[in-house]
Amino acid sequence: MKTLSPDRPTTGSLDRSLLQPYRGSTSVFRCPACAAAGGDRAGNNLKIFDDGRFACRKCQGDQGHRKEIWALAGIRGERDRPETPRERRAREARLRERDREERDREAVLARWRRLAPAARDVVFGAWQGRAWCRSDWRDRLREESPTPLHSDPATHWRQVLTLFESDDLVWCGGLADSGKPEHSANFIPVGELLQRDRPPGPRFSGCAFREGSFSRSACNLSKVRLRLLEADALVGFGDSARVPRQPTDDFERELNRMAAVPLVWSMAKLIGFEVIGLIDTGNKSVHALIRAAEDQSAQCLMFSEFIDPDALLHLTAPLRLPGFPHEKTGELSQLLYLNTNRTTA
Repeated sequence: MKTLSPDRPTTGSLDRSLLQPYRGSTSVFRCPACAAAGGDRAGNNLKIFDDGRFACRKCQGDQGHRKEIWALAGIRGERDRPETPRERRAREARLRERDREERDREAVLARWRRLAPAARDVVFGAWQGRAWCRSDWRDRLREESPTPLHSDPATHWRQVLTLFESDDLVWCGGLADSGKPEHSANFIPVGELLQRDRPPGPRFSGCAFREGSFSRSACNLSKVRLRLLEADALVGFGDSARVPRQPTDDFERELNRMAAVPLVWSMAKLIGFEVIGLIDTGNKSVHALIRAAEDQSAQCLMFSEFIDPDALLHLTAPLRLPGFPHEKTGELSQLLYLNTNRTTA
């Protein structure tokens, strides 16, 4: 887990009894704000420091996200002050509500996780024969794209933004450009953004936000326009052990990108969601942009052995915008496939 810097001090901390600890830890927990948006499936986004300060590793510096955490699990005043009967009842009510929501969510997810063995058969069937493993796989995708792609990949960000409505207020910027009032400049109507020479940063959100937003916090979400399927560790399934692992060299990174394409198509065929974009990130993965209903997103979790569930469920997370170089490789991210025909809301 990457190093965290605690947010500014407060007059209290978080009630650990309202949090889900990570593998018995007393300092690392599932972030309640991420969890409320369906994210942090690993359960380790939130860290509470020795002095009571806290930080979410996914949304560092985002004051809106911090306020959500505080609203869900905060203790006001001194932590050693005796709890009043009213505070105890309120805390117990929040705890019961959290447990109820978690049970309901887990019941839905468990139903689809039970199908994971069948999902394995689907994926390995799609990979059988390695017909997808061709040096011209990118060219083939471009030829099959329902929407013709710009010849200059540096302008592909414009085409991705056409997946939104012109009056949608979208977030665009760097990873830290959220959570403070000055970040309202990063929440821009799509029509206005398309008039610019370049967007304000290499990331964007897959949803529209409410007017006046300056944080990607879930409480500001207005409309989900697209979701992300991401698979960074597919190459291990080609080993004898058939377990996921990260690519270790250029050859495996290329293989991982190729393997993601039949994975996405097999998932789409089985579940019925719409693939609206495929982005070569310029490193080790191909990001699939999809339109999927809530129940379809839940069904995708039967493939959680192959995909990153947090990337799918964290609706306001920053996504890579094509047309920008990857920070690790310098390779330009670019669209390989796009379908701007709106067949779903």
